Amino acid sequence: MECVRRALGLVCVLGAALTAGCADDPTTPTLEAQLITPEGESPFALGSYDRLHILFDQEGSELVDYDLELDEDDFRVPFPLDPDVRSRIRVALERGTETWVGAPPRFFPGDGYTEASWLVRIVMGRPGTCAVVTPYEEDVARADVAHLRVGVYVFHFGGRTASGNSAAVTVSDHLWVTSGTSLVDLPEPAGRTKAAMAGTFSTTTSTLGVVLSDGGNWTYVLTAASLDAERAQTLVLHEGAGPDSALMRREAQGDVFVAGGVSGDMPVAGLSRVSGSGGVTTGNLMAPRSGATAVPMPAGALVVGGDRRAGAPFGELVDLSTFATAAVEAPAEAEEVRSEPVVVQGGESLWVLGGTDAEGAALETTWVVRGCPATCAVEAGPTLTLASAPTAEGDVVTADGSVWRAVETGGWHLEPIADLVHPRVGAGLVPYESGGVWIQGGTDPSGAPRRDAELCYPAELSALD
Repeated sequence: MECVRRALGLVCVLGAALTAGCADDPTTPTLEAQLITPEGESPFALGSYDRLHILFDQEGSELVDYDLELDEDDFRVPFPLDPDVRSRIRVALERGTETWVGAPPRFFPGDGYTEASWLVRIVMGRPGTCAVVTPYEEDVARADVAHLRVGVYVFHFGGRTASGNSAAVTVSDHLWVTSGTSLVDLPEPAGRTKAAMAGTFSTTTSTLGVVLSDGGNWTYVLTAASLDAERAQTLVLHEGAGPDSALMRREAQGDVFVAGGVSGDMPVAGLSRVSGSGGVTTGNLMAPRSGATAVPMPAGALVVGGDRRAGAPFGELVDLSTFATAAVEAPAEAEEVRSEPVVVQGGESLWVLGGTDAEGAALETTWVVRGCPATCAVEAGPTLTLASAPTAEGDVVTADGSVWRAVETGGWHLEPIADLVHPRVGAGLVPYESGGVWIQGGTDPSGAPRRDAELCYPAELSALD
């Protein structure tokens, strides 16, 4: 890598693999890693820095660690790069006691290819804070949007605007080369929307998004040669499937599981499995339920919560090969209505938290599920007082204007990551492997949709090991 400090900021140029040095060969594609502030400017516009620390990791290669004193205008840091190998970067700028850090999502350098070079923009921020990212902003503020991550890109499906339901589909690039690109709309205005990816991401096959919404259910081609390509196809699932269904992807198999939902005003018991090619197999839960959450299990899925007043147990294990089900019973005091709960998977147990009761109020009780899938046992968890129902992705949870990490060690609890600049409910949530978190959209305290996004930085980025 060759880094040159220039008047406009810091530009890092990484030579392609197996080359003798990009600086001597202008025909060799290079990767430019540009450091920017959340406002899209150069950090050096804020003043000089004392030290630059760079960690660069490519799978199968030795970790590269450079710690540079910035006492000169120019400096060079050479090391090899393979554009087709998954890579991770950590950057820190230090000035006295002040530190700015940055780390894009894990990426393939070739993802940022722009004909003659590759480009990555690393958004720098202060540890323990969130900042509005102005390189990204939606054209129209939307809430209840489905956010679907595919590599370094996040697709935004449907939702609702201040004037009504939206059919819009946009994609944000988390290498920050492009911003809010519009794709072909959904066939109908969507309203509340959920999405998951079917199939395994590949540059040679069409990866599908499974999109469930108030306006209809579709598959949506995520990897197409043209932005204007035919993308959406009607997806026929069990009756009642939609945004009130549990939606889950099994990573290793690449299939998508849809459970329950609403037909008219009544919960349904149907379930569907969508293959990577879009094929659908249907079955049934033990009893109707809506607003449930599903998490992967070795042979299938665990479905918990929702409106189960039609007789559904606290949860049920579903074998996705045979569609056989097994009940997970709970103490008598477990709520019959827990719509859209959050389920966090730990090393030894699962934590069921959040969700709303039949009147739409946020629930304070939580439940811990142990022993799955062999013998699932449910016990009361710690009380959690939040003003609004949380949303989560992986072990990252957000509610009430804050972002936390759910931690199992020492008993399930939430550890703070940072407070949002703008409190928002129902926002899109994308954790990075570095520990950073991207939060987009949602509604403000008045219920109005938001159009902006924030990046939140943990006190310490995760180690590269």
